[in-house]
This record gives sequence, C-alpha cells and structure tokens, in this order.
Amino acid sequence: MHKSLGRTSVSAILVIGFMLSGCSTSVHLTRDFDKKAVQSTSIKEVTIRAKHLSGATRRVLSNLKGAILARLPKAAPSSKSPANLDVLVTRANFSNSTSRLLIGAFSGMDRLHVSVTLKDANSNKIITSFNVNGDYNPGGLGTFATPEKYTANNVADAIVNKLYGTD
Repeated sequence: MHKSLGRTSVSAILVIGFMLSGCSTSVHLTRDFDKKAVQSTSIKEVTIRAKHLSGATRRVLSNLKGAILARLPKAAPSSKSPANLDVLVTRANFSNSTSRLLIGAFSGMDRLHVSVTLKDANSNKIITSFNVNGDYNPGGLGTFATPEKYTANNVADAIVNKLYGTD
C-alpha cells in the first residue's frame, strides 16, 4: 500500500508539471513616456523588423504585425498627428508542439521580446520608445495552440495598451 501511494504521488506530480502554465508580459520604458503626446498621434505605418540572430521567422513577424494592426484604434480624427510605429524583434524562441505534447511545461518558455519606437511621421522625431518582453509557458495545453500566434497576440496587446490604453 505504501508503494502505491508513492507511485500515485509521483504520477500526480508529473501530471501537474505537464499541465502547469505561466505567462508574463513586461513593459520597460527606454525614455520618458508623455501619454498626452502619444495619444495625440494616429499610427499611419507599422514596420516590423528582426534583429540579426533574434530567432524570428517571417511567420512570427507576420503574426505580430497582424496582431498589432488588429488592435490599433480603427479610425483616428484628422486632427491627430501622423506617426510611425517601428517594432524590432530582439528575441524569439518557441517550443514545438511535439515537445509540448511529450513533456508539457518542461519544454520551456515561448519568448517574444521586442523594442518599440513611436516616431512622428513628418519629422521622424522619436515620441517614445519602450521594450516589451513576452514570456509564456502554456504547459501541455500549448499542444493545442499556435505558440507564435498566441505569443504575438499577447505582445501586441501590451504594445497597444501601453500606447493607447489606460495604464
């Protein structure tokens, strides 16, 4: 009886470890953030680039751009100043669904780290800049999701919330 209780405990720990998930999105300012100046802009162009050896694929860049565009305010009054949003992917690492299926949370974090710069479209003057680090571990449930898309959506939420949200 004592041995079966030990096996049950080990099995329970493994199942919990497989299913555990965790996520974190952090925003770090790299210069002063003037909310009034930022919110008086209307983004006209979004450029997504990848730093050399960042690990970002075309799929990641496309997912991130699509997620940002979908979250930006749809129609801006003409009284707003045109601005360009430049997003540089500095790190992108994703676990594949096979490793998620086999070892769940132990397959590691999905990471998407970006550097964001908002510039005046006319003068090219930097209005603000900040970094967003998205670190996600969907555990075994990540087997049923597209990690690049899920992570890009969360990072895009953080970018747009920082620019136009209430935080």
